Amino acid sequence: LCWLKLFCILNIVLFLHGANFSVVQFPSEVVAIIGEDITLNCAFFIQTGRAPSARGAMSWFKGLPGAESAVDKGHRYNISYPNTFLSSGEGSLIITNVSLEDTGRYTCKMMVWGLGEVRGNGINLQVYGKKDQLQVGSLGHIKLLHCNHPEASPPLGDFPVYRIIESEKAGKSHSKPP
Repeated sequence: LCWLKLFCILNIVLFLHGANFSVVQFPSEVVAIIGEDITLNCAFFIQTGRAPSARGAMSWFKGLPGAESAVDKGHRYNISYPNTFLSSGEGSLIITNVSLEDTGRYTCKMMVWGLGEVRGNGINLQVYGKKDQLQVGSLGHIKLLHCNHPEASPPLGDFPVYRIIESEKAGKSHSKPP
């Protein structure tokens, strides 16, 4: 319901500035792992008092203001939006099989004929690499942990060598630098 409060506040602010509708995106941050499918939300509310046109459009942009580019519907990107723009509604950008290149700020823009256009507050998407499972050697052996992934950001590398030692408690083990 936090986004609902923000939506109401944004609605009042835009009304005071003469806007006839408002747009809000939620949540402000989304975290994903490479390969996941994610949905970025964009809600709009058209204020009553004037009968708006049922014609409108929703578009999405990636990047910071002044350096953003349009997100085109395509292979991994799908844009959903309501069939009518007569009152409130919600649309979304669905990204399938996210990659590190998808990391960035996404902003939706609503345009309703006769009323104008309003941009959302933006959503930051952060994509992380997949977690590899760590394989541990038997007691007393030394292992060099090397992490490498072609899409890693920041680059991964070699980690300190650890020796697997037996804990004081039977059946437990932990790692300790050599």
